Amino acid sequence: MRLWRYRHLEFKGMYSVAKQEQAELYVEELRERARDDSNDLIPGINGLSSNAGAIARHRLIIDTDKWIACKLLPKVYGEKQQVENTLIVHEDTLKDLK
Repeated sequence: MRLWRYRHLEFKGMYSVAKQEQAELYVEELRERARDDSNDLIPGINGLSSNAGAIARHRLIIDTDKWIACKLLPKVYGEKQQVENTLIVHEDTLKDLK
């Protein structure tokens, strides 16, 4: 698949747009699933109780889709890493350079 994309350059841009749309769809679905609480509670002997299995599965699905979105569009949905560079210049070193 990758080689095909590079052999047919006219599709390269469309492929990139399609991947971006795919990631956007994942994010939209994530938002919907995160708000869906329909299976969070189940009837029990003493009333409603937490459905731990459904909640754990729900969390796994959301985490998996977040991971996929990060891989599809790392610049948009990936972890933001900020690199800070500090430069310490000693006066003695500067004198030696002159």
